[in-house]
Formats: sequence, C-alpha cells, structure tokens
Amino acid sequence: MAKGKSRVSLNLNIEDIKRAVAGGLEDAMWEAGQVVAGAIVSRAPRDTGGLAESVYVATEKRSTYKSAPANEKERTAPQGGVVVGAAKFTAHFIESGTSITPARPFVRPAFTSTKERAAQVATEKLAEAIR
Repeated sequence: MAKGKSRVSLNLNIEDIKRAVAGGLEDAMWEAGQVVAGAIVSRAPRDTGGLAESVYVATEKRSTYKSAPANEKERTAPQGGVVVGAAKFTAHFIESGTSITPARPFVRPAFTSTKERAAQVATEKLAEAIR
C-alpha cells in the first residue's frame, strides 16, 4: 500500500445481518401478500355473496382477516411467511368446482400472475431492511 493511502475495511457481523433480515421479513411478506391479495380480489366472482370481501392477508403479527358467519377460521401464517386466502366457506367450491357447478378459478390465476411481482416486492423490502 502506498504511503499516505488509507485502507478501508468492512466488518460484517452475521448477527447484525440476521437481525436486519428478521426485522424486515415481516414487512416483506406483508407487502408480497398484499400484491397477491389485490389480484385475488380483482378476479373473485362478484355474484357469490361477499367472496372478494373475505380475501385476507396474514403474517405472524398482522392480519386483515374479518370474522363473519360464513367465513372459515383464519389460517395461521408460518414463521417468516404469509397466508393469503379467501375466508368465505364457499371459496374452495368456486375455485375448484363441484359435481354440480363448474370451476371458476380466481386464486390460482391471481397467484400465477403476481408471484414474480410479489417476490420482487419482498426482495426490495428485505434490501431496505439490510441497508
């Protein structure tokens, strides 16, 4: 090293990085879930009595779930994850169909069309947390 030049060093503490990621993970999953939920709401059939209104996002710490007589119990998000779904009891019958009614998929197409954007949003949020 030439005389008069200073050396720049970078000290990374893995525990600091872990804390930053853990702190940002909740927000990242929440935002990614919001992207998918928005697409589900926009695709949900409107003639089914409150299906779109039953769509919710849940992480370990937050949830948009609303209890209603025809809603199923809220699903619990796994640690570091997110749940996005429709709580209406009839949602899975509408999505998959029955022996009497044809399938009218709205959840799977919403996920398929937004998964890359949701991953991008999550990645951006995690990058913010690490900075």
